[in-house]
Amino acid sequence: MARAKSPSLTPTASSFFGSTSRPKSGGEENVLQGRTRKDYPRTEPRWRACTNLGDTPSVFGDLAVLGFLLVQCLDGVFTYLGVQTWGPGIEANPLISLAVNLAGLGLGLAGAKLMAVGFGILLHLLRIHLLVALLTAIYVAVAILPWTALFLTQ
Repeated sequence: MARAKSPSLTPTASSFFGSTSRPKSGGEENVLQGRTRKDYPRTEPRWRACTNLGDTPSVFGDLAVLGFLLVQCLDGVFTYLGVQTWGPGIEANPLISLAVNLAGLGLGLAGAKLMAVGFGILLHLLRIHLLVALLTAIYVAVAILPWTALFLTQ
């Protein structure tokens, strides 16, 4: 009595990269212990586990990105007014200072703020809403509140 050969459980290059050969006969497929490749669910990349992916809209995410956009606009206006009033030495952010030195106050500040807004929108589209909310809170703490205090005391 002939014994059926069991499939090998040792990994091969074709098992890692997918088989490039076609099945030898009509219905025969790449089979491992009776299962085909179609029986295994497709796994998502690990970074998607950190996102809130789904088809339902997120009110929290919408509010977070709107707050982020508002804070960026306020920071841009406050920075522009502060640099106009007290000079470029008042700006504490070295990236904004570099952009202002290279492109001028209006263009450098607008470019930096548009880049920040673009990254915030990208995070929103990737549904990483908690990070957008955290960045908004950080901006309020390190940019909006200090500028507000400076304007009110001077």
